[in-house]
Amino acid sequence: MKLAQLAKKQVVVLGYGREGQATARVLAQYKTATDVSVWVESTESTTHIEGSVSLISRPFDDGLCEFDIAIRSPGIPVSHPALIAFQQAGGEVVNPSSIFFSERPDAKVIGVTGSKGKSTTSSVLAHLINQSSQSAVLAGNIGRPLVGLLDPTVTSSAERSADLVVAELSSYQLCDLVGELTLSLITRLFPEHIDWHGSVESYYAAKMRMFDLTQNQAVLVNARDPILMAEVESRPAAIPVNLWPERAGPAPHRENADIWAEGQVWLRESDWSLAGRHNLDNAVMALSALAYLGIEPQPLAPTLSRFKPLAHRLERLDGPKGIGWINDSIATTPHATKAALEALEGQAIVLIVGGHERGGDWSVVIEHLKDWPLAGLVALPDNGATIIETLASDHALDQCAVSLAENMTQAVACAHEMAMTERDRSGHEVAVLLSPGAPSFGHFQNFEQRGEAFARAIETLGSDH
Repeated sequence: MKLAQLAKKQVVVLGYGREGQATARVLAQYKTATDVSVWVESTESTTHIEGSVSLISRPFDDGLCEFDIAIRSPGIPVSHPALIAFQQAGGEVVNPSSIFFSERPDAKVIGVTGSKGKSTTSSVLAHLINQSSQSAVLAGNIGRPLVGLLDPTVTSSAERSADLVVAELSSYQLCDLVGELTLSLITRLFPEHIDWHGSVESYYAAKMRMFDLTQNQAVLVNARDPILMAEVESRPAAIPVNLWPERAGPAPHRENADIWAEGQVWLRESDWSLAGRHNLDNAVMALSALAYLGIEPQPLAPTLSRFKPLAHRLERLDGPKGIGWINDSIATTPHATKAALEALEGQAIVLIVGGHERGGDWSVVIEHLKDWPLAGLVALPDNGATIIETLASDHALDQCAVSLAENMTQAVACAHEMAMTERDRSGHEVAVLLSPGAPSFGHFQNFEQRGEAFARAIETLGSDH
């Protein structure tokens, strides 16, 4: 929907997170709507409303029918009963990112999604493009919201004139997005956000909308992910990249801990700052995309050594010596926790887990711990006790200390004590890894705030030791 179509309409922005705020700013700039309201279910995080926009604070209900158009922030399910009733009454629900595509139909947008790795892959791809003769702006679920690129008050001239937009797209954004992508990448696929989507099938279907949005052009998929490969098997537009070495030929691919292409090493794991072979897979995805954009990848591969890791993604923090402090707060599923543990294989680990309960499958972590047992486990509310019970019932915690903490400060103090005990016993450095395997809802606004709480607790701990 174009901004001009909002003229003389009663518009409500549902939710006031990053995208809701960006949408309200854009509407205030263009002044296209007769009346704009922001509707939130809680005012806890709503401290400022743009311009003359009015605020409604109560659960979504049939009051939505007083409006013509509802602009849905990504966190609000498309299946919300109030939205369904609103549409049945003739109201129109609009995805804020769809406004960008309507206003910028000529924009070349590369969409990146996946259950794991989409943020890193998007960031690496934008980095590589910006090292070439072309330029890219990072947007979507990371960087600026897509709709925010329409606001000249917060975007630079360089961002507005970038040759390409690299857009990280979550399943929340994809499920009703209207637009056209130049190229798409899907990194990995496993069950996630089932509470929001209602079923695994619905979640996978949201991810597969990349094929609709790319208009049957190239959709690059990570060949190392069996679930993803099974899901795209019948889709002709799916192009497997990062093939196993015996099948990859001259194309970029991961071989053990190196990236190879054209018969030579392009990047060694030791030459860049991201831990884990899954991050090498992400780099291969980004390098593979360059060729489809008309950019020669080989000269740019060495620039990956200058790529800076994203915050809260296996991010190493300073803290009391003798312990490696690692912030992987972005890990909101057990699959993501498993990936973090795999990245640290061979190290003694005290793991901090727990958060909002949404029924994650911890069997993947249990299988890993059978070969790589923990030095310690500290669990946070709300589902910490359940995680301990699940892991213990399959004997995954037989060889480690276990504790249930009430908050992050207590969890860090407990993890520090476990790590010091293990270090004194073994003589080796121990890693304390925050990789919760659960969302942050109920205790933190988002995973970033949770990671910042982890860092503050470490700082406090450092001042006492």
